[in-house]
Amino acid sequence: MNYCVVPLHDLYPHDEYSERCMCVPVVEEFENSAKLYVHNAFDEREKDEQIVARLMEQNNKIRLWEKRENANGGKNGETSGILRSDTGRDRAD
Repeated sequence: MNYCVVPLHDLYPHDEYSERCMCVPVVEEFENSAKLYVHNAFDEREKDEQIVARLMEQNNKIRLWEKRENANGGKNGETSGILRSDTGRDRAD
C-alpha cells in the first residue's frame, strides 16, 4: 500500500502516486515495498513555514539567553550584552 501527502487548495493538481509529479515530490520507500509520496506546494508555502519555524526557534534561543542573564545578575529583570544570531543581526540590551 502506498501513501501520499498533498497540499490542500494548491494552484495545480498533483499526480498523487507518481514520482513524476511536476512538484518533484520526496519519495520514501519502506521495507515492505510501500512508498510515501510527500508533494511540494506549487505556491511554495513550505518556504513560509520554514521561515516561521526559524523565527520561532530564534525567539526560543533569545528567551533562554535572557533567562540565563537574569539568573546571572541581570538587574530588575533586564539583560545586558549582545546576542548574536544566524540572521546576521545582533540584539543589544
